Amino acid sequence: MLVLHFCCLRAHQLTTPAISGHSVNFPQPQVSYNASKAALVHLKSSLAAEWARYGIRTNTISPGYMNTILNEGDGIAVGRKIWTERNPMGRMGHPSELTGPLVLLCSAAGSYMNGADLVVDGEYSSQYYFRTRTDLP
Repeated sequence: MLVLHFCCLRAHQLTTPAISGHSVNFPQPQVSYNASKAALVHLKSSLAAEWARYGIRTNTISPGYMNTILNEGDGIAVGRKIWTERNPMGRMGHPSELTGPLVLLCSAAGSYMNGADLVVDGEYSSQYYFRTRTDLP
């Protein structure tokens, strides 16, 4: 039983659904990926409510587009350009920028955080930002 194991450890459940759990990836067609990430966001909320009585906190970190090996190469250059232009910070994130939110959620400093989703995307997911820009593709 997963719950009993976590209760013994007083663990913290953490998943990373990505910003795809909040908004649609573009320009790549990834309906299954996006739906699965949205499911993780809702799973986090359900588990947080159900497992809190056991002392188990359940939170998520939703990273935006990150400079990783998965986003390298000429085949995805157009996507990288779009992601960068649509980000108010004008760049993709670096995996090291997830360290602070991760430490917060998993440490005593975040001990009262349960059911939270920390979006770390440079405000990419702000629909307002790119809907009001006329200079974007």
